[in-house]
Amino acid sequence: MKASELTYKQNYPDFPEFAEYSIPLEHVSAALIITLQSIRTKTGISIYPSPVKSGWVRFDGSKASRHYAVDRLSDAGDLHTETKQEE
Repeated sequence: MKASELTYKQNYPDFPEFAEYSIPLEHVSAALIITLQSIRTKTGISIYPSPVKSGWVRFDGSKASRHYAVDRLSDAGDLHTETKQEE
C-alpha cells in the first residue's frame, strides 16, 4: 500500500513535514509511515523526517537501496531525532 493512500490525521498526525516538504508519498510504503508514527507515539522521541526528497525516494542509483522506488515502493527514509540532554 502506498503512503499516499493514508489519511494524515488518522495515520500519521505527528508528521506534518511530509506535506510541508512535498515528500512524494505515492512512492513510499505505507508501512514505513505507520511504523514511524507508532515509534514516535510509544517512545515520545521527537522524530523529524528529512526535507530532502532523495532521503525518501530515489529513481536512480543502487537498486539495492531501500530508498530506490522504481517498480517498487521505497521502504526507507532519512530521519533526524532530538536527543534529551542529561541534567
